[in-house]
Amino acid sequence: MFESELLGWLSTHLVRLGPGLLFLVCLLETAVFAGLILPVGALIAFSAMLSSRGVFDPAEVVAAAFFGALLGDQLGFVIGRWFAPAVRPPPRGDIARVWAAAIERTEKLVRTRGLFGISAARGIPFVRTMMPWFAGRTEIGWGKFLVFDFLGVLLWGTIYIGGGFLAGEGWRQIAGAWGETAGAVALALAVILLVLFSRGWLKRLYRRRAGTGSPPGP
Repeated sequence: MFESELLGWLSTHLVRLGPGLLFLVCLLETAVFAGLILPVGALIAFSAMLSSRGVFDPAEVVAAAFFGALLGDQLGFVIGRWFAPAVRPPPRGDIARVWAAAIERTEKLVRTRGLFGISAARGIPFVRTMMPWFAGRTEIGWGKFLVFDFLGVLLWGTIYIGGGFLAGEGWRQIAGAWGETAGAVALALAVILLVLFSRGWLKRLYRRRAGTGSPPGP
């Protein structure tokens, strides 16, 4: 419920403030661990869908998401490298469980996949929130982190922004053939199915990988 209300609030202000808000949200996701509560992926897809309908310039949406994510990751890396001792997870609750699960998964990725684990972590909800901070705590040099994080951000952006553009284009075609009401209904059903699938998949993933019980939905 909280995630849905927060997404609704962000979506309303996104329409009013433009892609600048998307840039800020993408930056905060990994710079200060806001991705543990912010529905960043859904907001990116919504922004891309709006741009496909002419509300935003597509180039501005892509730039806001990409550079916000890349800069946020670098700030998260700096926090991990220089201020890690001052950062403490919450003692208990859902966020504490997600924090622990994400750190465990990130550590496993980096340990087994090396630098490519940094790129892979960028595509996993919650894990990408903690990845820059964890990488900063290791002996990975900033230059190497930047290169592999850049690759991960490219992959992440392609998935979320591309999915939003496809959803918007699908709405436009259905609306043109059957009317805006039919297009809105089809888009709503697609979003609901995607959310339900993602929530179930993420819960199964965390049960298998982290053994922390049922985490909150994305």
